[in-house]
Amino acid sequence: MEKPGLAGIPDFVANLRSFATEPPSRIRLMANDGNDAGAWMLTMADRASAMAKNGASRLRFAVLLAFYRAHGRFPRALEEIDREAVTFVARQMGMEPEDHNYVDMTSRTGKRHRTEIRFLLGFREATVADAIMLEAWL
Repeated sequence: MEKPGLAGIPDFVANLRSFATEPPSRIRLMANDGNDAGAWMLTMADRASAMAKNGASRLRFAVLLAFYRAHGRFPRALEEIDREAVTFVARQMGMEPEDHNYVDMTSRTGKRHRTEIRFLLGFREATVADAIMLEAWL
């Protein structure tokens, strides 16, 4: 039986669900918009990646990585990074929390950190070719 408005679309496509309305069961939902402690836990691989940075960049990298994992994006402004979260990440790294007004997302280091984090988590920035393919698919 065809669903209204879906004439000519194969059944397997018509029955797909959107992750925006119903996330798959294997994706853990973050309580409290990603601000709970579990969302900011670092794995051993996360710590190893952060510890490979020079001293000044270790905490910055770890905080950006944890923020990206918790929220699915990088912070747009420093105010989005909760001071308690920075303290929580710093303690996991065995470091003292420092003033986190250092995160300059436009600097070369910030751009390199974002690129490395995307790579570690299996993402990449969308390209013009991606937009063309999406447009053709829609």
